[in-house]
Amino acid sequence: MTSISGLVVRPTRPGEFVIAYGMGLGPTNPVVPIGRIPAARDGGYPVTGQVALQFGTRTVTPLYAGLSSFAGVYLVDFQVPGDEENGEYELPVTVNGISSAVAYIPVQR
Repeated sequence: MTSISGLVVRPTRPGEFVIAYGMGLGPTNPVVPIGRIPAARDGGYPVTGQVALQFGTRTVTPLYAGLSSFAGVYLVDFQVPGDEENGEYELPVTVNGISSAVAYIPVQR
């Protein structure tokens, strides 16, 4: 374990659920006007585009990719593959074939 700005953090473990935050993933269904905070709603506000998440060399299907409860902030929920080895993995998100900048996620058994 380590800390970043006073917060205790640790690597994720295989099989754990993770939430990644981002911006600019595109339109949602239902539509939320630009700059508005989405109201709470069952099912959220999922992205209408085709979303894929690369976890190292594997493609992981997100459990949810859509708006969070903050204006313009999206979240991508996914499960870390259960058989991943220790290491640091690239984590780009792709929407309709357009890839995000690469973030990294550490995994430790």
